[in-house]
Amino acid sequence: MPDQLITDAIGAARLIGCSERTFHDLRKRADFPKPLKLFPTRPRWRVADVRSWVDAMPTYDGALPEPPQLPAGKRAKREAAQARRGAGE
Repeated sequence: MPDQLITDAIGAARLIGCSERTFHDLRKRADFPKPLKLFPTRPRWRVADVRSWVDAMPTYDGALPEPPQLPAGKRAKREAAQARRGAGE
């Protein structure tokens, strides 16, 4: 889309690299560029605004956060209790 100045939702989704459904979820964010009101029922976005928004997003540095510790299930609790009882003897 190098020659286009404005785009519709499908084009903006392609520009971002997401589905149209995800695009409509993203546009609800307060920091997402506001659409132009060229047509009453067909919003359009400036390609430069969408690209600037993508450029301002934080980048992935390769480090993954520690996964949350899931609570132990019944089997794990039972095994832990058995281990405590066995250690106490």
